[in-house]
Amino acid sequence: MSASFLENPFHRLGFWGRQHELRTIRNRLFSDPPQHCVIIGETYVGKTRLLSQLAAPQGTTDADELKKFTMIYLDCVAYTELTKQSDYASALFWWELYSKLQAALQAQDSPTITKPKLSMDQELIEIAFQAKSELEDLLRNHKCPVIILLDNFEGVAWLPIRNSHWLRSLGQSYCTYIVASRHLLYLLYQYDPKESQFNLCPCGSMI
Repeated sequence: MSASFLENPFHRLGFWGRQHELRTIRNRLFSDPPQHCVIIGETYVGKTRLLSQLAAPQGTTDADELKKFTMIYLDCVAYTELTKQSDYASALFWWELYSKLQAALQAQDSPTITKPKLSMDQELIEIAFQAKSELEDLLRNHKCPVIILLDNFEGVAWLPIRNSHWLRSLGQSYCTYIVASRHLLYLLYQYDPKESQFNLCPCGSMI
């Protein structure tokens, strides 16, 4: 494996290629209201680099205009490894989304919800719902558009189906999603559909 693959793509200085895709995504973000987008591609084609350029634009003509959005990035790859602890993965997913948005909007405050642990006695479903509700309150009270960037979105496919409903509900009123994922066809070969609670993406447009 090349050493370049091991670098954190959010720390690289340059951005080359994929300008057409970048312009397409930005055009959809600048529409009224902003449109959801799905970035489909194999490993190492540059999906994460596209998301990083959106979250921290450098040297582009519309970089200042992109700053009107609040961008929240979350890598969902870890949830794929928690298939046997789906309720824990669900609680962790919503807590991480909530804590990242809370840090972006209210950096002076600490999260009011404790990070879920597998050993916790609390009901994990209740923690997930509480974190989702707190996230919803933050989105509802924030005037600027919030864009949630979900990388390796196939990791969310293993979460219980209620998470898909919650994501769709938030996306209809309070935020815009840009998700990056391998093609869903590959997932059918990678996972057993008889055992999976496979959820579809909450977005409509595909890049």
